[in-house]
Amino acid sequence: LTKKKNLEKSMLSLLTLLPFIVSSTSTPRFVSYIDKIEGWWPDSDVLKAWGVPGYTPSYSYNVLNLAFLQSSVQPTDALDPWVDPTKFFSAATMQNITGNSSPTDDQFRTALKKLYQAAGVTVIVSCFGAGDYPTKTKDPVALGKSIADFVKQYQFDGVDIDWEDSAAFQSGDGSGEYWLSNLTTSMRSELGASYLITHAPQAPYFMGTATYKAGAYLYVQQQVGKDIDWYNLQYYNQGGSAYTTYQTLFVESDGWSTNTAVFQMMDGTNDLGVKIPGDMIVVGKPVTQGDADNTGYVEAKNLEAIFKQALANKTENWNAGFMDWQFSSDLDEGFAYANTVAGAWK
Repeated sequence: LTKKKNLEKSMLSLLTLLPFIVSSTSTPRFVSYIDKIEGWWPDSDVLKAWGVPGYTPSYSYNVLNLAFLQSSVQPTDALDPWVDPTKFFSAATMQNITGNSSPTDDQFRTALKKLYQAAGVTVIVSCFGAGDYPTKTKDPVALGKSIADFVKQYQFDGVDIDWEDSAAFQSGDGSGEYWLSNLTTSMRSELGASYLITHAPQAPYFMGTATYKAGAYLYVQQQVGKDIDWYNLQYYNQGGSAYTTYQTLFVESDGWSTNTAVFQMMDGTNDLGVKIPGDMIVVGKPVTQGDADNTGYVEAKNLEAIFKQALANKTENWNAGFMDWQFSSDLDEGFAYANTVAGAWK
């Protein structure tokens, strides 16, 4: 009887706390993509370009995406030296990082991961990018397994899918939607719950069936949203939909890309009524005007103000964070961009 009473008391306490557990928001993600490495020698320049703590000025990012892993499962750009450090780093540098006189590539990566982890930074591999369209050439289930194997072999905390095959969505035949859903399911099946899976869709992909007959990312969310940790939304390079004010970025989108402002996505104003949880919508912007192909750039202080206004909206309760393209541009300015924008959360 005493045990039963204690159990009832514990259950009552849990139920009392439950509303606070459910309504609490996750830690905001401050994400950046590392694609360009501007200097390869001395090799400490590569560590700097990667944002390895101790080799750069301090920054506010807590998630770094190394880009890109191609659909051929071959690394490019900033990912190359991570996969084959012996080719890019001197023996002295690898010894210094690891504290080992004859370190292996894997030991070097392990030592780097410890530096990131100590600074609270998650390291993810980003796949595909704007020029890689595997929808018609790669089996998504087999590719998902290969990507998962790569993630585990090279000690990443997860994977980001930067798939931009707009033609597949525009066809209306569902090929892009099915491919992305099957890829995501395959990766989650292989990686389990301990690894992160993110996607980096362009904001218009959430418009609805009037533009994308099969649903685009609204379909993906319906099918495999549970397997995706968050979206790094690209709120730039969309021409007439610039998303450059609080009103157009959070309340009601401007231009042709209707129903894609953050709160519109959260409220499910699209024609399918699909609601995207607020903690899945990480808002992406270019660091400089030069990092955008056309529209979407917002100066850091203005973006900070926009985020402050959004965070103050307790009705919508958004707190997911921001993403930017790209790390090298912010590095050039001593991380003035990220450190300013992150001030909205202070």
